[in-house]
Amino acid sequence: MKTALLQQLEQPNLYMEQSFEERLSLLLEYEITGREQRRIERLTKQAKFRLKANLQEIDYHIERGLNKEKIRSLAQGE
Repeated sequence: MKTALLQQLEQPNLYMEQSFEERLSLLLEYEITGREQRRIERLTKQAKFRLKANLQEIDYHIERGLNKEKIRSLAQGE
């Protein structure tokens, strides 16, 4: 949160027109996002996955029988 506040102070022109509540909301959002990211990193490290994978590297060849739309839907939490 300190980092986000310093950023706001260093770039006053970007935040000048925002109300106190809007600026506070941005600071809180930054903090929440940072905590979530650190949690994900910690849990990923604890899981000790053998391979690192991401959705962009999935092989959708016919013989694998993967449905690209279904994978995309699952990735979005639907």
